[in-house]
Amino acid sequence: MNSHQRGGTVRSVDAMTRLETARYLDHLFHESARFRAVLTDADPEARVPSCPEWNAADLLRHLTEVQYFWARTINHRPDSPTRRSAGAIRRARRSGRRS
Repeated sequence: MNSHQRGGTVRSVDAMTRLETARYLDHLFHESARFRAVLTDADPEARVPSCPEWNAADLLRHLTEVQYFWARTINHRPDSPTRRSAGAIRRARRSGRRS
């Protein structure tokens, strides 16, 4: 059984509500539209206020990678987290990728 801690209590991942795939994809679609609306006319060199070391081009690249990751995860998600996915995240962080 997989579990995670939230707010001081441990909840089973297996007991979490699982939404329909279309619901997750709808959320990604709407969030992507919001990102597109903001970044379409942005100067690629404009600084990102909440992350001043990034510019708009960095943010767009990051958001593209994150949205792709979640769309793929939702469409091809495993039943539970795996050691392989955790290892891939650690390797990406060590390599300095922004995702």
